[in-house]
Amino acid sequence: MTWSRRFRIRERIRGSLWIVPLLGAVLGTILGLAIAELDRHADLPNSLQYSSSTASTLLTAIVGAAAALTGFVVTVTTLIVQMVTGMFSPRYMRLWYRTAIRY
Repeated sequence: MTWSRRFRIRERIRGSLWIVPLLGAVLGTILGLAIAELDRHADLPNSLQYSSSTASTLLTAIVGAAAALTGFVVTVTTLIVQMVTGMFSPRYMRLWYRTAIRY
């Protein structure tokens, strides 16, 4: 593979917005299968075993907290972007965006 081809592929991956979610989905699937297999072979003491209603309540609380945090982060990010785009030119914002994606 030539240097220019590797460079183009690397730049395409850096500029792509779907690579990280795709890797997260694949990793989540693999970890989910591994944990399910581990659960079949592990025997936990009675003090660590919960009823289905307790597990459902705990998961509901976790999902609610995650949704609230996501809403807060989106709101703050939107406000920051609105403030910043009012101060800087589109050319500067493009440079900032490309730099932020690399790190």
